[in-house]
Amino acid sequence: MEQPTPKVEHTAHELAYGKFLNRLIVDYKDIIIINTGSAEELP
Repeated sequence: MEQPTPKVEHTAHELAYGKFLNRLIVDYKDIIIINTGSAEELP
């Protein structure tokens, strides 16, 4: 089996990352921590 070229590997990585980000945005859109980008709520 052929090794993927760096460009193909990079594209696959970008697609996976985009899918991950989209899932975060869709599944956690109503969560304050995600919307503000904060790791935790401040007192």
